[in-house]
Amino acid sequence: MTDDAKTPPAGKSAAPKTTPKAAAPETTEDRYTHDELIAGGMALVGESPMAIAGGLAECSRKTLTVDQARDEARKYLRRKVGV
Repeated sequence: MTDDAKTPPAGKSAAPKTTPKAAAPETTEDRYTHDELIAGGMALVGESPMAIAGGLAECSRKTLTVDQARDEARKYLRRKVGV
C-alpha cells in the first residue's frame, strides 16, 4: 500500500466539516399526559386531583410539564364563578 491512498486529494482536508450548532438546553423537562398528571395529583403538581382535572379540562395540549399543569390548576382554582 502506498501513502497516496491514505492522504486526501490536494485542496481537501482529512477532517470532516462541522457546522456550528445552537446550544441545546442542558435538561429538558419531562412531559406527562393529562391522566398521569391527575393520577400524580399532590405528589407531582401539589394540587388536588380535582383541581388538576378542572384545570386540564379545557387545555388543548396533550402533554404538559409539571409547571404547566400547576399553572393550569391554579388558574382554574382562581377563576371567577358566575353569580
